[in-house]
Amino acid sequence: MATEVIEKAVLRLSLRGLNATAALILFWSFAGGIALVPAAASAQADDAATAEVKALEVTPEDYAAARSLDSWYYHTMPGRTPAAKRFSQDGPSTELPGNLSELETSDLPSYQPPSLPNPPTPSFYPDELFNIGLLVSGTTPGPTIVRAQLHPIYLSAPNVSGAGRCTTGSCWGNPKQFLTDFGPSTFSHILDQYVGSSARNRYTLGTQFSASQLIFGGTSGTPTFSQNDILALVHAAAKVAGSGLPHIYHVFIPPNVDTCLDYDDPLIPAGQCFSPDNLATFGFCAYHSAVKFTDITETVYYTVLPWFGNASECLVPTSNPTPPNGQLTDSEDTILVHELAETITDPNDAIDANGGFRAVLQRPTRNLEIADLCGTFVRFTEVLNGHKYELQLLYSDTYEACASTP
Repeated sequence: MATEVIEKAVLRLSLRGLNATAALILFWSFAGGIALVPAAASAQADDAATAEVKALEVTPEDYAAARSLDSWYYHTMPGRTPAAKRFSQDGPSTELPGNLSELETSDLPSYQPPSLPNPPTPSFYPDELFNIGLLVSGTTPGPTIVRAQLHPIYLSAPNVSGAGRCTTGSCWGNPKQFLTDFGPSTFSHILDQYVGSSARNRYTLGTQFSASQLIFGGTSGTPTFSQNDILALVHAAAKVAGSGLPHIYHVFIPPNVDTCLDYDDPLIPAGQCFSPDNLATFGFCAYHSAVKFTDITETVYYTVLPWFGNASECLVPTSNPTPPNGQLTDSEDTILVHELAETITDPNDAIDANGGFRAVLQRPTRNLEIADLCGTFVRFTEVLNGHKYELQLLYSDTYEACASTP
């Protein structure tokens, strides 16, 4: 049965021009509360940059919406920490459905491309990516994102040291520039094979938001921005800029602030956080998520990207290659492209008929997404739209390998 389902998947994807592709790889309640203060541009910020950013007001209604969800799914990028091994990358579903969880190499379909070009270096060959929705239903692929506006949300915290002036993106390097450069780049066309389009510049910079909030200490004493806070922030932005597949929000957590996930499932260990100050809970560097609010018709897609200045477990090395924009900026950018690519190719984070592309065949890499399997340990310097970046590889079906070009 498993073999038959995969063969159907390969045939349908081949007919659609979407090959079956390969790839390797808590809400933490805190003491105190969060008080909202008006979003304001830093006195030190450049006037032109500030004018491009829209102040985002988060209301009690947004917090109410965050507590009343139809569904919420996430997929994390683990940190290089011992604690990361204790946590699942996925929630609330953690296992592939039915006999998909029992696939072996012997279940591989007989279809193989007649020939493959050698990928340009750097590159390597990991697992196999399949559209989970198509494997589950046997007829209909799970959705991917063909084109989207990319909306950064810059969070600042006036009461936290180093976090009060993060209103234009400068705390994280230059995410606006990266999100502007990604769409026109050759690198972005690695995603063509998953979304079924080769049109240029499909992913464009949308509305930039700034939100300023007081963030207080969690149970560890470190200022902590909870999952509920993030959901309220995303809800407020989606009311302004839109929802559904054509919109992806990127929430940037400011310096010296932790953020945690909230679990209602007793089978999943609670306490997974981005917490460089507390290695016992430090499970992830970033994550992407899909949430269905009860008062917004379409699903809202977003990523969460902390500040890595005090998190060596998430930073890229300073050599081989040397980060052209500095260690912090290129670390933020390579993890941003990691989460962006996975949101585009597996937007719903669901391991069911709504699922996108995931690895399913090799046990060590099963359930991983397009960027997980390639990881951040093999990096390259790439020119995107005239600007240099140090980035991780993504999986390309053209080569059936992790590569830097489509």
